[in-house]
Amino acid sequence: MLITETKCPICGSDNIEIKKDIKSIRVPLAEPVQQNFVYCHCKDCLADVLIESESKKEMAKKSFDSGKASMPLLIDKVKKSGIPDTRLERALRLAPHTVSRWKQGKQVSAAVMALTRYLAIMPELVEIAEKGFDEKFARKKIISKTFEKIKEYDDSFQAYYCENEFGYHFKCSALKNHILQEEDDYSNFEKYELAEAI
Repeated sequence: MLITETKCPICGSDNIEIKKDIKSIRVPLAEPVQQNFVYCHCKDCLADVLIESESKKEMAKKSFDSGKASMPLLIDKVKKSGIPDTRLERALRLAPHTVSRWKQGKQVSAAVMALTRYLAIMPELVEIAEKGFDEKFARKKIISKTFEKIKEYDDSFQAYYCENEFGYHFKCSALKNHILQEEDDYSNFEKYELAEAI
């Protein structure tokens, strides 16, 4: 687009300056992408009026391409957690060599990128898939992993859980930043046990 602005669109002043700017757009677990802007800055009324920018469609393509380029790194992160490509394919019931094609940027959709991001953050999801997405197993696995992560930051963290007809109930405490009071009561957990993550 040819920039033809010679006057301020707000006040009509010809005391203007055409400026260019770049905004960095975050792409989850991938390199950010740059969006270019051109705007008119009026030195009299101090208005900044957008003249031109890349469209949403162009930015969506840039974001998708950045996500696609990150696939080898994401899959490598899953592999480094002890899950080879073949195990991942079996757990997710994918055709052989599907993960290899993803690494090459082939057959990558937005859904595939989202799945791979989840797996890179929490490879334990593969175990959940291997257990047939059993809800009880999944909840316990995710909560145990959460306990482990919290314990990395605060080794005084304790978590108790019990199961009844309504599902799981949890009680947590971190002693480093909290002095237990006499009224802190764990007695309502009839069959409590220290969580597996601890």
